[in-house]
Amino acid sequence: MEKFGDPTFEYHKTAAQIWGLVALRLAEAEALPFDYMAYAKQLQKYVQEIEARLDNQRDNVDLKPLRQAVALFDAAALLAQAENQRVTNSSATAESRRDFNDRLMLTERAFIDPDGLPRRPWYKHIIYAPGLYAGYAAEVLPGLVQAIKEKNWDEARSQVERISRIIGGAAIRLVGRS
Repeated sequence: MEKFGDPTFEYHKTAAQIWGLVALRLAEAEALPFDYMAYAKQLQKYVQEIEARLDNQRDNVDLKPLRQAVALFDAAALLAQAENQRVTNSSATAESRRDFNDRLMLTERAFIDPDGLPRRPWYKHIIYAPGLYAGYAAEVLPGLVQAIKEKNWDEARSQVERISRIIGGAAIRLVGRS
């Protein structure tokens, strides 16, 4: 590091300051600062991008289950946003805050699939992962996008079902239903 990476250690200092601020923000928050409304809007955008990518191949893959799952997640995020307002109110109990924060954490974990991505089982997150040929560059809905790129319609249909099930499960976790 002294010779090539960060000779003055300025980047190290800045990174430590950023992580310190993150830790303070998390420690002081009544509710974890997770914005699932923004997450839902991004998921909607990603589905639109996939629809555009499919364009003349829409007969091969039905995205309706995925659109429905994202709509369910959007509704759950709206409920969570309203609950966040109640939980951060000073009259909320510690138990209700704990329950809400636990659900926020479990929601993000719900996007993890133990089976991993096709041909890359070590990547478990179904929303974001490095692309198959992109090095470390992130790809959105990587299992589905890769199947579409390869015109593997059976796998694309399978990925739509899988991703829809997982997003629906995350929505259920977010609103507190097991």
